[in-house]
Amino acid sequence: MPKAPPDTRLWEYTGPLTALRGGHRNSAFRTAIGHHPALVFKSSRRSAESLLWLEPVQAAAREAGFQVPKYVRSRRGHILENGWICEPFIDGAEFTADRMPEVARGLKRFHEATIGIEQRPGFASSLELTTVQQGGDVDLSVMPTVLVAQLRGAWAGMPNGDRGVIHGDIGTGNLILTPSGQLALIDWDEARVDLRIFDTAQVVSDPSGNDIQRGLTAWEIACCWKLEPERARSLAARDFGCDF
Repeated sequence: MPKAPPDTRLWEYTGPLTALRGGHRNSAFRTAIGHHPALVFKSSRRSAESLLWLEPVQAAAREAGFQVPKYVRSRRGHILENGWICEPFIDGAEFTADRMPEVARGLKRFHEATIGIEQRPGFASSLELTTVQQGGDVDLSVMPTVLVAQLRGAWAGMPNGDRGVIHGDIGTGNLILTPSGQLALIDWDEARVDLRIFDTAQVVSDPSGNDIQRGLTAWEIACCWKLEPERARSLAARDFGCDF
């Protein structure tokens, strides 16, 4: 269920709010008054520590050429207030699938710039989840054992490529072509340390794509199991033959 609107007074803002559509896991509202820049308030399940981890990661993405909104801190100097975060609204044109290869160069620079950053607090990579139960939105302990075994097999079967910080949800919905021509990359909720193929598979083709796609689908099933159960079960039935 969508959360009630945030108390924007915590950010010294008292303007009207308009609900934004498109988020399946979080609620979001946009607000703006007069000459003030538009803001977005988003609900978040992440801890303050997990959100702080993102700051140097997003700074590296900006250095790599992406426009990434910076958190607007509350009056108390916090990123997170009562389960809400605030950031500038980025306007622009829809990014189409045929332009995805254009993302590859900036993505490579971003991956290189974040080498050595440790795992995001509270998260686990796909490889780590072959032996542990929880990380980020994934909780394998609440899933059927037979499906967990298949998901872990899919992750173990992915090409043994480079590991590092990834955005985790590269797609046209999270890319915006701004009026200045710069490419904006938004929604860093699933960022973590994991196989970089989770990012690069979305922008380049790979001859071992079947194993990759199976691993990507396994991740989506695991992340959606509690938050979007109908989608998770549909994917499990379609790709893993598990009908629950």
